[in-house]
Amino acid sequence: SMRKRPYHSPPHFDLDWKTFVTTPWTMARRHGDKELVQSGSQYNATCMHRFSFNEVVPCSQIDRKFNDTHLGRTVGVIYELNHDGSGQPYDSILDLRRDKIRNFLDVAKFDGVAGFLPVQYEYLITKGTSDLIKEIENTTGLQAQPQCKRSPPGQMTPKDPDVEFIEWMNGRVDWEVEKLIGYSRRDA
Repeated sequence: SMRKRPYHSPPHFDLDWKTFVTTPWTMARRHGDKELVQSGSQYNATCMHRFSFNEVVPCSQIDRKFNDTHLGRTVGVIYELNHDGSGQPYDSILDLRRDKIRNFLDVAKFDGVAGFLPVQYEYLITKGTSDLIKEIENTTGLQAQPQCKRSPPGQMTPKDPDVEFIEWMNGRVDWEVEKLIGYSRRDA
C-alpha cells in the first residue's frame, strides 16, 4: 500500500494511517531549491520530469537524492504540488489522487491516442494480464512479442480496515471521481 511504502516521500515514512492522510503532501524545500529562489531562477527552472518549480518539491536534482536512514538507502524524493499552479501542497494525498485520476482520464482526449484502457490494479491481480494484453493487441493491431510474460491470475490478500478508517475515508474521498474508475464507498 502507498502508506506502508511511500518510496518517494520520506517525510511520510512510518506514519499511522490517519497521520499519513492528514499530513500535507509535501516536504520543506532544501538547499538546492533555496539556491534557485535566492538567485531568482526558480521561475525559469526545469525540474525533474519537466515539472516547473511551482509544480513539484524538490525541483533541484541535488535535493531529490534523500538519504533515508530508516531504510538505509537513497530514495528519489518527489512531491507533486497542487495542479492548480499555485505552488501550494495538497492538504492530503487523497486530493492528489483525485487530480491524478482526472488527469489520467483526460489522456483519452490527447492527440494521437488511439485507445484508452483504464484498468484497476485489483483486476490485474485477480484476473491476470492476458485479457489486457489481448485488448492492447486488438486496439493497436500489433501482436505481443513471444518474450512478453503474461501474469497468471492470483489472489489478493483481503484487507480488513477498522471502522474509523472506513468512515473517515467515506467522508473525505471524492467518490464521484472514484466512481469514474470503478470504485465505490465501503460500508463500515
